[in-house]
Amino acid sequence: MTGFDVLPTELRSHASKLDGLAERLGQALHAARHMSMDGACGGEAPEELVCQA
Repeated sequence: MTGFDVLPTELRSHASKLDGLAERLGQALHAARHMSMDGACGGEAPEELVCQA
């Protein structure tokens, strides 16, 4: 067997999931950089409050 059969809808679905993951990783990186620069507490809502030890 040579080559691959590709289902466009499945490929788009997978790409969409990867886009979502990339967005969440970008947000996590942004938060990590923010915390390392401040050396303080951060978060937009009380339940998200994070303090550096």
